[in-house]
Amino acid sequence: MKEDRIEINAWGRLIAQTFIYWYTGFFAFNAIGLGWIISANRARQLWIVCCTFILFNLLGVVSSTFVALYGRDAHRRLAGAGEFVSPFPIRLWNGITVNCAISLVAMAAAWIGVLAKP
Repeated sequence: MKEDRIEINAWGRLIAQTFIYWYTGFFAFNAIGLGWIISANRARQLWIVCCTFILFNLLGVVSSTFVALYGRDAHRRLAGAGEFVSPFPIRLWNGITVNCAISLVAMAAAWIGVLAKP
């Protein structure tokens, strides 16, 4: 039983760390790409780039949801093991993933706005 808790903790920490690294890099890449498209004033010519970023942002929302669901599942499994040892506080875990998902939706909306701009 103790080995299970240790493994759940290790996976939870690894997933949280990887998710934050991915999100930080992805959001920065998004912002740089959005800035480049706006400054070049070529959104219409590069519509495929805009559509790709919109799709990637929506897939990022899906990924954020899966990370949140894993956190909830790990929390339940640890609580069910008798002794609660969470790899990440569940409120913080949910808050981070929800905020990341919201910011990715906002970024997708910004890309849509750039694409729709006359």
